[in-house]
Amino acid sequence: MKGKRSLVKGFVTPKVLSEPVVQPVDNIIQKGDMGSDVAVLQKMLHDLDFKITVDGIFGNETEGCIKQFQQKNSLPITGIVTPEVFGAIQEEVSLPKVSGKKFTTGSYIRKADSGNAVLLIQQALNAKGANPKVNEDGVFSNSILKAVKTFQQQNNLDADGIVGPKTFAALGITNV
Repeated sequence: MKGKRSLVKGFVTPKVLSEPVVQPVDNIIQKGDMGSDVAVLQKMLHDLDFKITVDGIFGNETEGCIKQFQQKNSLPITGIVTPEVFGAIQEEVSLPKVSGKKFTTGSYIRKADSGNAVLLIQQALNAKGANPKVNEDGVFSNSILKAVKTFQQQNNLDADGIVGPKTFAALGITNV
């Protein structure tokens, strides 16, 4: 009696099964739509601090959030999610989170700090002619340290690379 043989017709590695499949949104999502694409969209809007219920139903609330996003990003205000709008939302969600914490008078910002205050410093340095321009990402890196020291030297401040009250004032930053 002959034994049965099994033939393997293909292999699937565990890695293939464990990685999520990213499917591009190639159609329009709009009011009245339901499903996982809508839920993913709502979750991204929620992550961007929009007040939205993630329920997979594209209703008035979702449409309103989309219109707000479109207005904030200078996009045509339609309330309809085209692939371009979806991509803009994905891009904004993927940006590094910058803390919005405020600091009080007498605060000192230095290398390795991050947050809204650093972003304001970066914007002010660029507005005051930093050369080369610095990245506006909210992270106090080596290039920011160098730009701050240069700015401090040019404005007869102690060029220590630390942004304190005098440097803030010279940068014109008063309302942080």
